[in-house]
Amino acid sequence: MAKNEYPCTDVQPVLIYGYDGALIRRIHTNVSGEPYVAIINDIVTVEHDEIVLSYTGENVTGVVYKLATATVATLTLTYTAGNLTRVVRT
Repeated sequence: MAKNEYPCTDVQPVLIYGYDGALIRRIHTNVSGEPYVAIINDIVTVEHDEIVLSYTGENVTGVVYKLATATVATLTLTYTAGNLTRVVRT
């Protein structure tokens, strides 16, 4: 055991939070210990195992979420002057 390390049988994970503009978000770390911010997406909360994208030019205009090949949710993306302006879930 290294200096200043003590065995602990009831260790609990430490959650680190950081300020991200107007939001406080949990800072996750990858297996290397490098931090990243997980973006939580509440628009598609259904279980899915496949995502199919459709494009118009270079813009993604449709996202189909599937579970065992059955469609469970669809997003339609609208652009105005090249900027994403609307997302509708069906």
